[in-house]
Amino acid sequence: MSKNILVTGAAGLIGSHVAQALLALGDSVVGLDNLNDYYDPARKRANLSEIRNSNSEIRNFHFIKGDIRDRALISRLFTEYRFDAIVHLAAMAGVRVSIKDPAIYYDVNLNGTLVLFDAAVGRLTSNLQRANLPTFVFASTSSVYGLRGRPDMMAYKVAENIYFGREVPLYNIGQMYRDWACIDDIVKGVLAAVDRPLGYDVINLGRGEPVLLADFVRFIEELTGRNGHLVPPRMPEGDIPYTYADISKARRLLGYNPTISVQEGMAHFLEWYEKAVLGGNKLEAEA
Repeated sequence: MSKNILVTGAAGLIGSHVAQALLALGDSVVGLDNLNDYYDPARKRANLSEIRNSNSEIRNFHFIKGDIRDRALISRLFTEYRFDAIVHLAAMAGVRVSIKDPAIYYDVNLNGTLVLFDAAVGRLTSNLQRANLPTFVFASTSSVYGLRGRPDMMAYKVAENIYFGREVPLYNIGQMYRDWACIDDIVKGVLAAVDRPLGYDVINLGRGEPVLLADFVRFIEELTGRNGHLVPPRMPEGDIPYTYADISKARRLLGYNPTISVQEGMAHFLEWYEKAVLGGNKLEAEA
């Protein structure tokens, strides 16, 4: 049976892919995003265009530009749409930036999430108390494991270095391990969580296979046939040398089984990058 689902952070990488996948299943999706300038809002608008261009059931997608801290807006959305599930992906992202301005990170990531919790249990309006609460899938920070493909993340930055020569730091000479996972695998895990309400539980999504950062860069160089020229500064404060996801609980509770290797995932990413990002800039990149 089709569901009515709120996806916050719908213009981001994961949010836009989750929205596309839900629409393909026949669900109705309300996408909420404030289109902030943490990275170029044009990229976020392009993600929204990909949602609209990817699915024949686009009438089931409604985009709202707004802030998760806006209690009046959130109350109105929950009153109007009576969501069966919430996929909460909106957040201020990036560890290093959060150290510079912790107040906005606290306000958005904690208080904004509290607004959504209040709405989900009917606390924002007196006439919305529900016997059956909606499923609430809440994503933690992407920086726990190093997976995600925002423009400020490593895959994107290495591609920019290779194609445009933009300076990119390779911290600790690439001697750091991260658990990169393909967006398609992550989306499958998110959808499984929506379909299997488990009560409160914490479940890791990733590939479960840490990869040396230097090798990750080498994969991209081999796929593009070009060498990167990355600057090797020391590892900054706030970073850690070795992280990966223990996905055993996801396998057990969600039937989660990542199938796309890092190399295959990067090939998909670069194919998308050349089409969606290079586009009219391809001549410049090839110069």
